[in-house]
Amino acid sequence: MDDQSMLLEAKRLIFSFMDHYPANGASLNVSQWLDHPTAYRLANLSQMLSPLSAVLNEEETATLADYLEAHAEYLISLFPNPAFYGHNHGFMDAMAVYSASIAMASHPKANDWRSAARERLSELFGEMFVDVGVSREESLGYHYYAARLMFEAECLSILNGDAQIPSFEERAKTALEFAALASLPDGTMPAIGDTRYAQETRSADKFYIDELTTPISRYILSDGKEGSRPPELTTYREAGYSIFRDDDLHIFFDFSATPGHTHGHNDDLSFTLYRDGKPVIVDPGGPFAYGSREQKEYFNTAHAHNVIVIDGADTKGKAEFISDGTEDRLSWVVARTVLDGVTHERTIITVDGSDVVIRDRLSSNVEHEYRLIFHLPPTANAVPRPETSVTNGDAKSIVFTSLDQAPQLLLGQTSPLRGWVTAKTLSKTEAPTLIYSAYGASKTIYSVIAPEGGKVVSFNDDQVQIGETILDLSEPEPKIMTGS
Repeated sequence: MDDQSMLLEAKRLIFSFMDHYPANGASLNVSQWLDHPTAYRLANLSQMLSPLSAVLNEEETATLADYLEAHAEYLISLFPNPAFYGHNHGFMDAMAVYSASIAMASHPKANDWRSAARERLSELFGEMFVDVGVSREESLGYHYYAARLMFEAECLSILNGDAQIPSFEERAKTALEFAALASLPDGTMPAIGDTRYAQETRSADKFYIDELTTPISRYILSDGKEGSRPPELTTYREAGYSIFRDDDLHIFFDFSATPGHTHGHNDDLSFTLYRDGKPVIVDPGGPFAYGSREQKEYFNTAHAHNVIVIDGADTKGKAEFISDGTEDRLSWVVARTVLDGVTHERTIITVDGSDVVIRDRLSSNVEHEYRLIFHLPPTANAVPRPETSVTNGDAKSIVFTSLDQAPQLLLGQTSPLRGWVTAKTLSKTEAPTLIYSAYGASKTIYSVIAPEGGKVVSFNDDQVQIGETILDLSEPEPKIMTGS
C-alpha cells in the first residue's frame, strides 16, 4: 500500500468514527468521551491534520478541525474538576490540548488552548508530587510514569519556544533521586502499588542528565564509583515512605496515605526486603488492569502484602509517620495505622545494616485474629518451622517470630487466591507466602529476619537478643544494651 492509499484509508476510518461518535452526541456515547480517550484522539488526530491535508478537501478539513475543537474545549472544561486534581489523566488532558494548540496553530482558538494548557501543566507539577518530587499515586511504577510525563511536558515546552515550567528542575531532581534510592541493586524496583513484580528501572536512565542528577543519584547509578553515599535511612514523611540502604541491604517501608485518586493498594505498613543480592520479602505487585477480578480480589488487597490482616478482612486505614532515627548501630522507623478499630504500630529496625527487627504493636478493646504475612519471591524455598529458613539462590535467611510457631505456607492457592506474584497484566506466578496467626485483644509480635549464620535469637518482653546483641525497645527510641 502506497502513502496515498494509506492516507485515504486513514481518512475513511477517521470520518467513519466521527459519524458513529459525533461531538454533539457525547451523552449517548459516554465511554468514547471519557477524558482519557478524548485526550488520546485529540493528541493523535491533531498531528495527522498536516499529512491528511493531501487527501482532504476544504469542507472535510473544516469538519475535522471542528471535531477536534470540540475535543479541546471539552478537555479544558475538565481542568478545574476536582476529580482530576493531581491526576495523571489531568496531565495527559493538558498535554493533549497543548499538543493540539501547536499542531493547529492557525486555529483561531489555538493561543487560548496553549495558555490554558500551560497554566494547567504548571499547576499539575505541584499537585502530582509531594515532598517536592515524589508521586502521590502510591505506586512506584506510576512514580516513573509521572516523572516521564513531567519530562515530556518540559521538553515539549522548550522545543516550541515556551519558557521552562516553574519548579521543573527541583521536582525532577527529587523525583529522580527518590527513584534511584527506591531501586534495588538488581535493577528492579519494589512492586509498590500498581507496579509489575520485578519491574526494571532502566526506563528512567535517559533522564539522569548532569543537570538533574544529584550526588546521591550518581552514587547509586555508578555502583558507588562516583557521587555521595546515601544515608542509611531516608524518609519522605509527606509521601509516606522510608528507604533503608546499607551496602547490599535494602528495605522499602510503605506508610503512604496521600489523599485523592491513587494507584495504591491496601498495603498500610507493608515493606519489602532485599539482601545478599536477592529479594527476601517482596510485594507481589499488580500492574493496573481494568476489570481484572484477580487484581480486585487479591493483588490490590491486604492479603497480598506484608502486613497484619485482622479477622481475615481486607481493610485500608490511614497510615501516618511517627518517628525515625539513626544512632549507633541502629536505624529505625515507626509508623501507625488504624484498621477496623485496631491501632497497629509497626517499627522496623536494622541492626548493623544486616539484621532486621520488626515490632508490631496491636491495640484493641475486643479480641481479634491477627495474621502476620510475609511474601517470598517465586524463586525462594522455605522450610516452615519456628525458625523458618528462606533460601533464594545464594541468599539464605532465617525468619524468627516471638509467636514461636511454624507458619502456614501457601503456594499458588486458587480459592481464595493466595501465594502469587504478578509480573504483567492478567498473569500470575506461584510464590510462597508465610502466614503466622495470633489471637487476643492487644498483642505485640516481634519478628527478626537475619542472614543464616547460626545466631541465636530470643524475645523477652521489650527486649530482642540477636547473638550477643540485646536490643531494648522499652523506650520510644530503640537502644543497644550490650553487644559485640
